[in-house]
Amino acid sequence: MRGSAVQNFFATRGLAVALIVSACVPAIDDNSRPAQTEQRLSEQLVKAEGELAAATTEYDRWLALTDLALVEARDRPPSTVRQHAEEALRLASEYRGDWNYGNAVHKANLALGRLALREDDLVAARRLLLEAGRTPGSPQLNSFGPNMLLAKELFARGERDVLLEYFALCGRFWKSHEDELTRWSEDVRQNIEPDFGANVLY
Repeated sequence: MRGSAVQNFFATRGLAVALIVSACVPAIDDNSRPAQTEQRLSEQLVKAEGELAAATTEYDRWLALTDLALVEARDRPPSTVRQHAEEALRLASEYRGDWNYGNAVHKANLALGRLALREDDLVAARRLLLEAGRTPGSPQLNSFGPNMLLAKELFARGERDVLLEYFALCGRFWKSHEDELTRWSEDVRQNIEPDFGANVLY
């Protein structure tokens, strides 16, 4: 499926698909099982790289870049990460009505933020985290919630206020989990790293 067909599919069945996938993904305690989390992130990277290599259309390439940029941001060459993330954002402007638009805005900004953190540019990393939080949402984001990889890394750098702002922005589309966002906010205020669970993978 492509274009409007994919959009219609997710508009009518997106939530049901999200719930089915969620039920099939084992729960993760990211704080107690970092090795398992790293393994899954590595698997996501391999899968996304394969999807990008197999893409035959601009649209398919955009879908692959949406998932690839975020997970490759940790250790792939900065020029590659930046190119992929910026391309994902550029293509997003051409698919504003698509179900993946909000995902691309979210993940590409997070990828650029993770890259900024690698380059010790905290100002840019904070700004890009908030840009990611300004996504309009998507079937996946509205159900599974926002990705917390960059938030987790910024917490480790001693950042607190920007995480609270990010959580507040995410509350605009992740309305069904306000209690979780509240709990994470309380942890941050107490200088406790939140247990983001599977939200470091979504």
